[in-house]
Amino acid sequence: MSENEIIEKIKSDELSSLDIYQMGKHGLIDITDNIKWTLIKKNPGRYGLIEMTDEMNKYVLFQGRFDMIDLFQPDFFKTLTEDEVITLLTFPINRIDYMYIKKIIPYLALTKKIVKRLVEISNAFLYIKEMEPFVDEEVTWIAVRSFCSRTDIFHSIPDSKYCSLTDDMWKEICGTKEYRLISEYLKRGFDAPDFVKEEVILSSSGDSYVEDIPLNGHLLKVFFDRWRDELSEYSIRELLKNNTDRMETIKAYPELYKYIRKPKKAETELAVELMPKNLEFVKKQSEKICLMALEKDPSVCKYVKIQTDAISELIGIKEEVTEYPAPYYLLSACEDLADEGYLNYVTTVEGKDMEDFMESQFSLTFGNLDDYNKRMVKDCFSYQPITEDEYRLLKKLGLSSLSSGIWSFDNENSDYDDEED
Repeated sequence: MSENEIIEKIKSDELSSLDIYQMGKHGLIDITDNIKWTLIKKNPGRYGLIEMTDEMNKYVLFQGRFDMIDLFQPDFFKTLTEDEVITLLTFPINRIDYMYIKKIIPYLALTKKIVKRLVEISNAFLYIKEMEPFVDEEVTWIAVRSFCSRTDIFHSIPDSKYCSLTDDMWKEICGTKEYRLISEYLKRGFDAPDFVKEEVILSSSGDSYVEDIPLNGHLLKVFFDRWRDELSEYSIRELLKNNTDRMETIKAYPELYKYIRKPKKAETELAVELMPKNLEFVKKQSEKICLMALEKDPSVCKYVKIQTDAISELIGIKEEVTEYPAPYYLLSACEDLADEGYLNYVTTVEGKDMEDFMESQFSLTFGNLDDYNKRMVKDCFSYQPITEDEYRLLKKLGLSSLSSGIWSFDNENSDYDDEED
């Protein structure tokens, strides 16, 4: 079959690129450049495995067939001139084409002109390593204006880690009123000048802004100035947890102190100074903080958790001195009943009840033996202090109250009466 016959069969769709490839592979025909050109011009995307020259590849590429890029050798892209690359980048770009262009950037002979055109297409190209030497203020402005004029999938706020955004650039970005995108940018950990964050604060929904954006002391107060009455308690807690520069906010809104999980000493002192009732929420009270609150508002004495001489003197009370300071006491007695034998009694009493118990009286009974003589607890019982843990252990083991015989105390409803064992 002659070259002309093959070309005619290609034009009439009698032979496909796969047919030509198979025939050439088995030595049935010689695949000439004329045959290749016919295949390419017939359908630029269907020449398959047939090896093409750089000129043929350029022809295919300049038909806008970015999807054929994977068939080209990387060295081929180095042969493209600046003008050829610029021409190539004038074709309409879809999402798939964008991915193919991103692949070839490392192999292009980049120039400032090419870089500027690439950034116009998508400012995401800024983040490719080979682009870095060309990224200056001019290129950054192109990236900013591309975002401001076309907020599509190919454009976002330029990443400040790869290019330096000036205040004027940020003002242009804020001028787009795309505060949701700016907020998302900040939530991803990127930074921006305070005036940008303030714009977002004043223009966003309060609760939607809370979680991930760090604010300095001034901006935190700005936030509460704008959204204080619309925030949930959860949002307030999260905001105060995520931002530690809180003094300016506490100064303006001392009532928010109760929402701070782990306040600093200076924050506590300021909050109590401005609103003494905040003493209620101070977990680790000091004498200094209690005295400060009491001097401003004596009614907060009910929130004082510690008692020192200075505090007692200020609120006009004396510290009670108790003979029984321990939380619990273990008591025992062994008493003779009518010279017939000894009865034993063991019990536990809370420290606060010890004084009343020691001043009470009791009598003994066992079977038909009665002793109606009243005996004083303080004369008959010995005692020793025990801890709360020891008390709980005795209770758990059933050893917190034991007796032989019947011990009847003053109060017939007394917790200390026991039945005969």
